[in-house]
Amino acid sequence: MIEKIEKNFQWSITQILDLTGLMLIIFFWVYSIYTVPRLPEKIPTHFNFAGETDSFGNRNTGYLLPCVATIIFVLLTVVNRKPERFNYPFTITELNAAKQYRLAGNFIRFLRISIVIVFMVIFFFTSGASVEEGYPHSYFLLPIVLLLVFLPVLIYLILAFRMQS
Repeated sequence: MIEKIEKNFQWSITQILDLTGLMLIIFFWVYSIYTVPRLPEKIPTHFNFAGETDSFGNRNTGYLLPCVATIIFVLLTVVNRKPERFNYPFTITELNAAKQYRLAGNFIRFLRISIVIVFMVIFFFTSGASVEEGYPHSYFLLPIVLLLVFLPVLIYLILAFRMQS
């Protein structure tokens, strides 16, 4: 009996990615709502390439990051409903359509997660920075952001071209 229940309760990668993205958005909002009121009145809002804070704003600008992350998350969710409209790097045929659409859909799901993580990392750097001292490790911010954005694209392209051959 237990084996039958376990077989019926198998998660697909699609469900795991959707649930992970949703949990990250919820966590981001809860963390932001908890953290922003405890921030100093003036917080860093931008870091230059050297990792130094070069712009400051009111602590309530901390809510902007979860807002933008949520908007992008929702937009990518809506776009992901029609994978046949995506622009693919090769011709989609009847033979490869189902696999390519599934792969592209999961890519968008993974990209959503990466984008939410990017905004969370930026928020952590911003909320952890002291106005007087700056944040000593903010020079890691740009490489982290670039890696989180471009790694899913690279993985998708490798997998998509492997499916073609």
